Amino acid sequence: MLGSRLGQAIDGQECVLRMNHAPTAGYEEDVGARSTVRVVSHTSVPLLLKNQPYFFQQSQDTLYIVWGPAKKMNREKMG
Repeated sequence: MLGSRLGQAIDGQECVLRMNHAPTAGYEEDVGARSTVRVVSHTSVPLLLKNQPYFFQQSQDTLYIVWGPAKKMNREKMG
């Protein structure tokens, strides 16, 4: 994506999906700034939490979907 200069075209789409903790800040010209859906692996959640202002305060319109194995996602179990 680097050097593509597709940021404006990406931001112009109805739905923009991002994966895990992929950055947009500093790369807007190539990847855009909007995120309508961010799909996050359970292993990336700690990385997102370390940088909450960046990932969670960009837009209240972003839907976060966290996925992973049930044994890692269950609050009553370790993981």
